[in-house]
Amino acid sequence: MTAPDQYVLPGLVQDEIDRFDYNPNDKCADRWYPEGKDVPIVVDPHFGGGRPTVKGRGVTVDIIQRRFSIAKESIADIARDFRLPRSVVEEVIRVRAA
Repeated sequence: MTAPDQYVLPGLVQDEIDRFDYNPNDKCADRWYPEGKDVPIVVDPHFGGGRPTVKGRGVTVDIIQRRFSIAKESIADIARDFRLPRSVVEEVIRVRAA
């Protein structure tokens, strides 16, 4: 329950706020999960120059998408080259296609 002088963020705004990881020391946003935290894609300024990458790996989403769509490489080859689970490569391709 909120006090009369408290504001409540609309659900849509709160959902977006929940897509961020925050630094416990300064409470600033560290990472953004543009598709939600259940998808292994993250924007982290420490990896990929601020471009979307595979969480914990630094492999950019663009590289995976280009190798699949433009170079016509198989998901298995991409997964092997980057030492990623096939399911992660599939998820990245699915998200980029949407």
